[in-house]
Amino acid sequence: LKQWTKEAKHGFVLDECSRYSELHRDARRYAREGSTSGEAFIFAQRTLQAAFSDVVHMKQQIVR
Repeated sequence: LKQWTKEAKHGFVLDECSRYSELHRDARRYAREGSTSGEAFIFAQRTLQAAFSDVVHMKQQIVR
């Protein structure tokens, strides 16, 4: 709690919440479009899985 309070005072928590909200909004829009047909679903699922792998890889590079 102490660390969260410290980060909140500097705006880090708000920034993270804002980024999460924006990604969530985009993901819902992506899901709506991707579910309109079987072909769109398959394409959306493949590209989403690839993007997820890219994000995980990028995060691992930052940690190193």
